[in-house]
Amino acid sequence: MLQFFDPFKKELSRSWSLHLTNLHLRLVEIVGKKDAWKISRIGKIDLSPGTVENGVVKNKEEFFRKLKKLELETFPNAPKSRRIITNINEEYAFFRTVQMPKMSETEIEEAIRWEAESNIPLPIDKVHLAWEVIKDLGDNKISVLLAATPQNIIEEKINVFGEFGLTCLVVEPESVALCRALAVKDHDLFLNEPIIILNLKEHYTHIMVFDSEIIHLSTISEVSSENFDTSISRSFNIKLEETEKFRQKVGWQPEVELGQKLIETTGLVFSSLKREIGSAVSFYKDKTSKDIKRILLTAERPSKWTNFNNFLAKESGLEVRWQSPWSKEIWPNKYPLSEQDNEEFNIAIGLSLRKFEDIF
Repeated sequence: MLQFFDPFKKELSRSWSLHLTNLHLRLVEIVGKKDAWKISRIGKIDLSPGTVENGVVKNKEEFFRKLKKLELETFPNAPKSRRIITNINEEYAFFRTVQMPKMSETEIEEAIRWEAESNIPLPIDKVHLAWEVIKDLGDNKISVLLAATPQNIIEEKINVFGEFGLTCLVVEPESVALCRALAVKDHDLFLNEPIIILNLKEHYTHIMVFDSEIIHLSTISEVSSENFDTSISRSFNIKLEETEKFRQKVGWQPEVELGQKLIETTGLVFSSLKREIGSAVSFYKDKTSKDIKRILLTAERPSKWTNFNNFLAKESGLEVRWQSPWSKEIWPNKYPLSEQDNEEFNIAIGLSLRKFEDIF
């Protein structure tokens, strides 16, 4: 597992996470053991605009007020542990695959800094650096995955939660947590062939290439669900807050008149997304000679993407399907599982699973 900050010394029977975004704070507690766990508590609270920007807390007083409210609502009694797992935003995580001569782990540890200086766009003395050998290439060469994130971002997370009385056991990129959660549900991620994971978020789209249990590419696209909303609002003369219901009802259905108009209206936005998916496919083909044939979709608000999987499959020539739903058996009875929960708690669940599933 690529570890950015991980002082775990033993298996835990209880684990809770806080997934922090600009607009929401999500909490998940998982209890049990590997291959026999379930969600014991789950909760979410909205954050006021400006409280968090790009994953960094800007208004501590307001943030602590909301965090305390969420904690009290989720844990009527005090939580049994004050140790948490949390995330860093994907724009702060850098992944690169490099080829190196075959050598011992000690030698790799020494050589990796030199490789990182050429492949990571940050000063090496200011990042947390992690690496993992992912393939023996033969001819005395190996393929190594480098990952780095700025030290100040990690330290900011630790310090902020520390002021609230919480200890950060692990701080990791959203992509790692998301892939861990999806791999629990979608076992075809373990097939020895690459797949694109496309995470359709409100403010951006996250594109990942996942192969052989490793994230080989993680990139952020500026194409967002909000871009689609804006185009639809202007073309159909409806309010922005009404676009979700409209997208849910009409969707990407070319055989329906309004659906065809929606496709035409959002054509420029979709074309940008299609190009970036194509770039990811080409990048991985050039690097590994392997063809990507499948896309796994997940979305922050799935109700906005009616029939998008079929439309994307037709336009991209790839097999496209939505993520599998979470089983009701692992969901707490007190919090009924909804379609929205299937998507928006993925990363929080993936974070909590950090010590329950040896997936990466």
